[in-house]
Amino acid sequence: MGAVAKRIPASVRRRALERSLDHIRYEQLTTAFLDLYLVNHCLNSVAVYCADPESEHTRRTIAALPNYLLEGEAGLTAQSLSVQV
Repeated sequence: MGAVAKRIPASVRRRALERSLDHIRYEQLTTAFLDLYLVNHCLNSVAVYCADPESEHTRRTIAALPNYLLEGEAGLTAQSLSVQV
């Protein structure tokens, strides 16, 4: 941790992390686990998995990952804008 991070109380860091996770979970629930961009979904998936790897929310997040993959002439590719349901 950097010098600044060491000066922030653990309780503040814990509250900030929980609030960030609440925002991620809310966004995923309101969008049916489909984000606009694959990078956002991957980063959100990692955050949710690190917070609680065994939760139903984590399982649903990981289950939505194949929605971003397409099989075409060039092989398996990832789309950057997901509108599949």
